[in-house]
Amino acid sequence: MEIKRQRATTDFILYGYRIGNSFLHKIPAGIKLLAILVLSVCILYAPAAACAAFFLILILFALKAEIPFSLLTADLTPIFYYGILLYVTSALSKKNFMPSLSDVIFCFRLLTMLMMSSILFRTTTPLELKSALEEIEISIRKKLRLKPKAEIAVMFSYFLLFLPRIFAIWNDISRAYKARGGKNDIKKIFVLFPILISLSIHKAWNTALAAEARSR
Repeated sequence: MEIKRQRATTDFILYGYRIGNSFLHKIPAGIKLLAILVLSVCILYAPAAACAAFFLILILFALKAEIPFSLLTADLTPIFYYGILLYVTSALSKKNFMPSLSDVIFCFRLLTMLMMSSILFRTTTPLELKSALEEIEISIRKKLRLKPKAEIAVMFSYFLLFLPRIFAIWNDISRAYKARGGKNDIKKIFVLFPILISLSIHKAWNTALAAEARSR
């Protein structure tokens, strides 16, 4: 019952960790990060057919990890906004309102990489990601005979882990906006975006203060 309650809470957050015991949850975070790095480069240069086949494999892996298809769709939503922006800019610059094949393929490559990111965040806890990044940086510094500090990894991990928090803030203010009778239209973005920026800065400031206090 407790696991179901925690899942219901995190399911509202884009790229939020989802409790599970699948083989993807058990893979070390460092291996996942390195795999995503290598596979992302391969996706950029692989044939479109290979990307499509890999995308289907990712869907099967996600379902095997008990990640509902609805959550995957929600996590992939940003790429559709990017596709619309790409289409508008391309149409205005080329005066051609039919999207080119290269633009469609490029968006699909980004969609595939976004799917990998979704699976990573859904099957890896924030602490596991932070620890993996620190271990990678420390191992690199040791080979370069530098001080074994993980300053860059800590900053990068804070950036990665802050993304789900931003989506969580957006979900909270969106629900509050809807509860007050707000409509889901373009006005919503103009009303809520300044609030999102303000709350995100406040959250980042508190996180920085907490991190500084722990480092003393």
